[in-house]
Amino acid sequence: TPGKVVRLDYVASDLGDDKAKFNLELVAYDQHLIKEFVHACGEVGVQLPLIDHGQGIGQRKDTPLWMPESVKQFETLILERRIRIAPNLALRSAVQSATFWTSPAGLKRFDKAKATSRIDLCVSSAMTIGLATSHAKPKPKQYQVMVFGEQR
Repeated sequence: TPGKVVRLDYVASDLGDDKAKFNLELVAYDQHLIKEFVHACGEVGVQLPLIDHGQGIGQRKDTPLWMPESVKQFETLILERRIRIAPNLALRSAVQSATFWTSPAGLKRFDKAKATSRIDLCVSSAMTIGLATSHAKPKPKQYQVMVFGEQR
């Protein structure tokens, strides 16, 4: 979106367009700005199927999604070469900037405080993979991963 701050109305509008084009089953979100995002959706007339994606290492009871499992699934797909990601300079920068905090039990979450630049695309990619591989919904035979409006 234009400017230094992400415009939630732009994101809501883009996701509304994606919902019209694709079989958008669920959109994973971080609780941080969800109230403002839902308000922006209402302002642009978009209703989205939302599911909370926990960001910490503790698995919450109110959502099946949590970051350690999403990171694990994303890493597994990459290491086993079962995922292809189209060249994307913004995502590449986010991946190069990302660092992890790892618990004594080996659970990983992204550490934004130690990142060298913005890592939002890396975090959202992990959340998307976590959602696609979870039992939060019936799984379609083929996934189309959307990264800010780009079909993958």
